[in-house]
Amino acid sequence: MSKFKKGDLALAKFRNYPLWPVRIVDVNTQSEKASKFLVFCYGSHDLQTVLEVNLVLYAEKSKEASHKTERSVNKAFQELEIFPDIYLQYLKKAPSAQTGSNSEKSSVAVLVEKLVSTEQELAQTKQNMLNDIGKLVTEKVAQKNSINPVTAEQIISQVYDGLSVEYNGKFDKIGKVLKGLRAQIESLENRITKMEDRLDEYQQEAQLDSLVFVGVKQAPGVDLKVTMHNIIKDKMGLSALMSDQILSMQRFRLPNPTAQISDESRVAPVIVKFSNKDVAHTVFKAKSKLAKSGVFVNEYLTKQRKIILDSARDKFGAKNVWSDQGRIFARLPGEASSRRLRKVEDTF
Repeated sequence: MSKFKKGDLALAKFRNYPLWPVRIVDVNTQSEKASKFLVFCYGSHDLQTVLEVNLVLYAEKSKEASHKTERSVNKAFQELEIFPDIYLQYLKKAPSAQTGSNSEKSSVAVLVEKLVSTEQELAQTKQNMLNDIGKLVTEKVAQKNSINPVTAEQIISQVYDGLSVEYNGKFDKIGKVLKGLRAQIESLENRITKMEDRLDEYQQEAQLDSLVFVGVKQAPGVDLKVTMHNIIKDKMGLSALMSDQILSMQRFRLPNPTAQISDESRVAPVIVKFSNKDVAHTVFKAKSKLAKSGVFVNEYLTKQRKIILDSARDKFGAKNVWSDQGRIFARLPGEASSRRLRKVEDTF
């Protein structure tokens, strides 16, 4: 009997990665060879199927071993600590889109394999035709006592005409198969893009209750909670905000207790989770109160949206690009009104 069950925390072994924190969301013990588990990966927010042999029980010792290995894994562990239940929001909203996207990608892989095989068949068929032409021409020439250029051309023409009916039918058949495969691949790729866009929407919705504070300096011995409450309630003028509306906070990389204030670890971004997205938005709107303080407040954007935001700011300037409720907007040169940016191509 498996030692894992649905809802368990575990560490998964993936190729070329250290142990990764995951949540088991489904169990399949019907396999004849081994139990399979559908797991939610913290940090990346994707679903993966893992064999039991590649899972280990979640333990502090194992976590510490992975925690020091890679920055991406470090971030995944931090998310687990701050948002242990984020998988519930994500799965509730997007199980079909996630599994559907994985299924469509598998279908594309199968079709691409068929496409390559069919193209190889087409190339081989062309070669077979050339070989047959050469063989028949050689036979007919051998039957002649003498041959001149005109006779040779007539022989080649006769051979080609004789084989063209047979091979043209084969070429037409293979051509139709190739056209159909390419159309299916294009259709599936379009569906994958739409599904990934839906997943991005679901993920962003789940992150709207959190904000990222950049440039927050934490003096040695001062608790991060005290530092953040001072920024939010005092400097941002949100004294009416209740303490229970600020659920949790954590730096993306934990500061070294012995580090000095000037150390990079002391100014790593801080992610703050609020009780709901409305509270987070209220705090976000008050960010102008931190002008000239060296502290900046950003929405907690998905990786895809962060790339769009950074790309747009690089091109149009930070003052002309902003986010609002997870949506990216830009004021482009020569345009009177702002425009929403949905993909990186919109910045070209």
